[in-house]
Amino acid sequence: MAIINLPFYVDDYPEEVAIEPQTAIEGDNVSLTCRATRYLYTGLRWLDSKNETITTKVSNFQINRHSISMSLNLHSVSRNSSTGYQCHAFKLHNPREFRVKTAALMVEERKRPWLSQNLTNQEINSSSTLVLACFASGVPRPLIRWYKNDVEVEESPGVTLEQDGTLIIERVKKDDEGRYECVAKNIEGLAKTSAVVTVLGVEGKSNIEVIILVCTGAAATFLWIMLIMFIRKLRKQPAHYKMGPSIIIDPEEYPLDEQNDLLQYDSSKWEFPRDRLRL
Repeated sequence: MAIINLPFYVDDYPEEVAIEPQTAIEGDNVSLTCRATRYLYTGLRWLDSKNETITTKVSNFQINRHSISMSLNLHSVSRNSSTGYQCHAFKLHNPREFRVKTAALMVEERKRPWLSQNLTNQEINSSSTLVLACFASGVPRPLIRWYKNDVEVEESPGVTLEQDGTLIIERVKKDDEGRYECVAKNIEGLAKTSAVVTVLGVEGKSNIEVIILVCTGAAATFLWIMLIMFIRKLRKQPAHYKMGPSIIIDPEEYPLDEQNDLLQYDSSKWEFPRDRLRL
């Protein structure tokens, strides 16, 4: 029986040697990080476009659980200044051999925001859901804010601000009418668009479900009170009322005139003819 040894290593990244990030915005400060598998490589070195070792703009050598890394700090990157950098990863079992990884940093030019389409005026029925979409692009990515009648819209129950710039208002009412404006802004400038929203229908009809719930709750409460009063009335009636007139009745517990009607009285059993009486 033959024994086969299969060596393997554990890594936390799909590539043996990699450089991140791969995209940046023109004018930003970027740290290019070269990382390599710890169980295959033992050291790292950064070189510039002239194949000279860089020593002044690099970070300290880092050793993690499954990888080693070293960063190159670039100031105010541009499309031309970020090319030509290389990372050399020296192999663990043969330090004279190394693997070369070239930095491929795509630098995007700064652009002020622009909108894919403008908002349009619209009419919506009361208690419906209002959806206003504002799709904006720009470099860097613009921040989108919504305003209603020049007052910023904030998230609240029934009002949602999506990350893609969509404003959602559930169960709109007459108070939601007004001029809505979307403003997309970044460091390069801003773009905005607006529209007027009109709510149709009587506002009272939008609350019909609330009215039904209130009425149902009131009816249930009334029935519950009546049931409690009925049970209390039954508890007030003493049990010995049903046991016949031989039982002594306490006049302090219940009025006597009301107790008379409750007694089980049979005249044929308890009354005696006067003419048959002898003293």
